[in-house]
Amino acid sequence: MKPTKGKMAKTERTVRIDYGFKAGWYDVGNQHCYFRSGLEYRWAKYLEWLKGLGEIVSWLYEPRKFEFKKIRSGTVFYTPDFLVLYGAPYEPNHCWHELKGHLKQKDVTKLRRMAKYYPDEKIILIMQNIPKTRTKRNVELFRRLENAEKYIERVMEAEKILKEVGI
Repeated sequence: MKPTKGKMAKTERTVRIDYGFKAGWYDVGNQHCYFRSGLEYRWAKYLEWLKGLGEIVSWLYEPRKFEFKKIRSGTVFYTPDFLVLYGAPYEPNHCWHELKGHLKQKDVTKLRRMAKYYPDEKIILIMQNIPKTRTKRNVELFRRLENAEKYIERVMEAEKILKEVGI
């Protein structure tokens, strides 16, 4: 359908509305963060819940920007969504959580470059949803996921986890 001036075009696809979330500043735990998506906000609440259980020591939202100094074009910087600290409080360890509603080739490139330039940094990719079976429509997503898995610790499905804990 061709859009008309001043009106939104109707589309055939269904868009998931994330509980009416609007990007902005939100308080989660003792942190005041600017979240760009409802998934990021809900994941922060989940990490705060894990912190309360003693499963993790702490978490920070986008605390560091990594630079790929030898890259001349394309993705030169990468900012993972969450730094998650775990282990004993006196000897913490860490990993990065990268949340994706939609995995693009540019995202896989960032993960590949992180593995090359910062091999000691562990990244866990958290996808909003992962389809159960391959179809003609999602074959590209599965190809990107398989490619990304070479450069990360593991892939987790956010909606499944958040639903289990009621967030």
